[in-house]
Amino acid sequence: MSNKKLEAVEGIRKLARTMRGLLDFADEVERLGSIEQATAEVESRFSSTKQAEDEAQKRLASAEREVSSAIDSAKTILSDAKAKAAEIVQRTSIEAVAKIETAEKKAEASWRDAADKKADIEKLTVQANADLAKVKAELASRRADLAKIEKRLEEIRQKVA
Repeated sequence: MSNKKLEAVEGIRKLARTMRGLLDFADEVERLGSIEQATAEVESRFSSTKQAEDEAQKRLASAEREVSSAIDSAKTILSDAKAKAAEIVQRTSIEAVAKIETAEKKAEASWRDAADKKADIEKLTVQANADLAKVKAELASRRADLAKIEKRLEEIRQKVA
């Protein structure tokens, strides 16, 4: 074969390698698009979970305020009842004992109610944190996949260059 034919054959081979690299590059870019979509979905779920956690934190803070208020209220009720009972004891000890018992039952009921609300909020917070951890783990996995693709993409770019 003549020199020009050999050069032409070599040129065609070089062009074919370049085209193969471009096809590989196109495939990687297409995969990257689906990973970006998945990453966006994970980030969206993470945001939703974060909002749910924030709401749970707000509800917990509100419940804690209610608990504190209920405790203060219970203390006030109990204190008032004891003061009234002391006055009544002078008139009749039976009435005083009944009122103290009633006030204590109300205070206990308020305390139990507040404790139940706090427990419910804590359960919600634990669940929100568990969901958040799952989303973070999935996001980390997706980011690792993205890093691998970006590395592969860089390798292809270097081959093409």
